[in-house]
Amino acid sequence: MNGFNDGDFKDLRSKLDVMGFNQTLPVLAIPLVQAIFGDLVKTTECLRDTKKQVADLLEEKTCWELGVEPYKCDNSRLLAECNELHLQFLRDREDYELRLCEAERRMRSLETDKEHLQSHNVGLQNQLDALLNKQLAGTSSTAGKRTHVSSTRQTKKPFITTVRAGNILPCVLGTALKCTKCNAGVFQKTTTTTQDGVTVTQTSGQEELDKLQNDLATSSEQLEFYKRKVESRNREIRRLNDMLSGGRPPVALAKTVATGKRNLNERLNLLTRREEELNTIIDKQKKKLGKMHAKIMELQKEAKDHNENNSVTLNEEKIRLTSERDFFQKEYLRIMARSGSESEVAFLRAQLKSKDEELRTLRDELCSNKLQYSPQKNTHYETLPPSTASSSGNNSNRSDCVQAAIGRVERERDCARSELERVRCERDMIREKQLCSVQLHAEELLVLRQRNEDLNDRLRQLERDNRELNSARLPAETNIALLKEDIAQLRHRVASLQAESEQLKTEIGQITMLNEQNERIIADFQGKLMISERQRQSADVRASTLDSSRESNRNEVTQLRAEIGALRQTYISLETEKDTLLHQLDGKTERAYKLEYELKDCKEKRNCLEQSVKELEEQVR
Repeated sequence: MNGFNDGDFKDLRSKLDVMGFNQTLPVLAIPLVQAIFGDLVKTTECLRDTKKQVADLLEEKTCWELGVEPYKCDNSRLLAECNELHLQFLRDREDYELRLCEAERRMRSLETDKEHLQSHNVGLQNQLDALLNKQLAGTSSTAGKRTHVSSTRQTKKPFITTVRAGNILPCVLGTALKCTKCNAGVFQKTTTTTQDGVTVTQTSGQEELDKLQNDLATSSEQLEFYKRKVESRNREIRRLNDMLSGGRPPVALAKTVATGKRNLNERLNLLTRREEELNTIIDKQKKKLGKMHAKIMELQKEAKDHNENNSVTLNEEKIRLTSERDFFQKEYLRIMARSGSESEVAFLRAQLKSKDEELRTLRDELCSNKLQYSPQKNTHYETLPPSTASSSGNNSNRSDCVQAAIGRVERERDCARSELERVRCERDMIREKQLCSVQLHAEELLVLRQRNEDLNDRLRQLERDNRELNSARLPAETNIALLKEDIAQLRHRVASLQAESEQLKTEIGQITMLNEQNERIIADFQGKLMISERQRQSADVRASTLDSSRESNRNEVTQLRAEIGALRQTYISLETEKDTLLHQLDGKTERAYKLEYELKDCKEKRNCLEQSVKELEEQVR
């Protein structure tokens, strides 16, 4: 029995060492630990199998979800196509009903036109008979002629045309009759009489009644059409509401809610970890802030030096800018004086005009001289004695002087114009230079002002930080002084206590020698007791953890089985729904084919009706 126990002990000890349990194992606890270890092995195997089953089930679940996705896509596509076909069918039916109503309205209008034209024809025939009777009564013709006229009247019908030149009717009718083509399918008959110079127009009641009946029929048909349209729209709205009211099953909604809750919990854990990291970062930043305060002191000193240097540079820059401003002002005044005032420009223009006047007068004199010696007046000067050489020489000299004066005046005018253009160009260039210099000066001033404002803001910020640091330094200095006083008092107390402790140490040394012997004995027994208690507590903890893990594994297995059952049910429901949708799709496709055939029949009927309408129009014409 002891050998068996020794073998079990060695085996169990080796297994525990492999598992990482290095605690001492009493002999009496071998059966309990062996049972617990066996239960642990079985539980781990069950847990491994359960995890494997869960992984397989999750993989199967993902496979089912991936397998269902194409059906969902096909279902959504088929629903979209079905809705599109349904809407197209509704539009086609509405168009067909509208065209049918329009064709019926045209048929009624053509029938009324036909009736009115027939009545018109009868009236015209009666008028023609009356005219023929009057003609027969007024004339005393022979019987042969009378019989001939009657035979012609019986054999030939009067030719009545519906073609009108505008709205003008024949002289027989005047404005008493009007065709319905020109008045929306209504035939009106008016009689015009004159009473004391006043024209009175009366409309026959039959035509007005026909018009009102046609309007009433068209209105009733339109009302029926709109009623049918409203009913179809209401049916479509109810169908869409029924489709929307279906929704998802509660299991799927609960599942999505659970996944969302799990995601939120994960996000919450992530945020808590992030908060902890941020707290550590804040602590580090506080340490860095202490270092930054020291740097701020150094920066304040540098800022003071920089402000002093900046003030010196600003004064130098102001002096330089003022000197540049004075220079540009003097240059501007000099250029304005050089370019001349408006009076000088006006003087040059007046001089130019005077030169133009002189040039014009000289040209006039030259033209008069040429005309004076032109060949047109040779006949006038033939009777005169021939001119002498002196007179011809004088005339030639005079013309040369005039031409020289003209050339001189033109040169002076060109010089004046060129001088004026040069002065204008110099003025424009000087203005541009002045504008550029002013803009550069303004930009430099803006830059300097911005720089000065930035430096002032930085100086104010540094002064504010300095004040805050000074305000924070005062309580710290007071605390340091108080702490120094407390330290001095504590040092006095420590010195007195050290003297007392030296006395107590000698007394304690004697007592400790006796206590150490007793404590060694007690420590041996307490060590053994603590080892046994620790082993027992660890065994209890392992047993409780194994029980809890077993229960949790069982709960997870039951949940996974329930989810598997729910997934199978959803898969079965999806299969049934797919079959029903396919049946519905087949039915709708058959219905669509039937509707196409009906639409073709309706189109053929419409073509027949249009053909009949055309025939009626031709008959009416």
